[in-house]
Amino acid sequence: MRCPPTQVSYARPSSASIRDANLYVSGLPKTMSQKEMEQLFSQYGRIITSRILVDQVTGVSRGVGFIRFDKRIEAEEAIKGLNGQKPLGAAEPITVKFANNPSQKTGQALLTHLYQSSARRYAGPLHHQTQRFRLDNLLNMAYGVKR
Repeated sequence: MRCPPTQVSYARPSSASIRDANLYVSGLPKTMSQKEMEQLFSQYGRIITSRILVDQVTGVSRGVGFIRFDKRIEAEEAIKGLNGQKPLGAAEPITVKFANNPSQKTGQALLTHLYQSSARRYAGPLHHQTQRFRLDNLLNMAYGVKR
């Protein structure tokens, strides 16, 4: 029995010219295929990867996709050429912009995310919350009465 040949994927060398060449595209027609999206963007450069997001249950396009170009300059040209344009079959113009890179979160954004996470139930320390509902405070707020 013969095994199928092994496929090897090589990492691209890292440099400033290829970094951050990933685009986020929204407003795509729900009927647009991945191949059609690649054809639309290929006029701006060499596409490394592309993907259209689909609903897990229905398999229907969400109208959102990602395109990764070989070089950042190609991605910039695609933004200039396609952002705000209406591709064939589209009712509305598409939005083309650089995709957010999760590794580029600033310290402040990370702190904000952690502070607002669902695991954090109270906005402040517990004693601050309970103090707000003391009878003295409630009477004062409702009737202007101080005990």
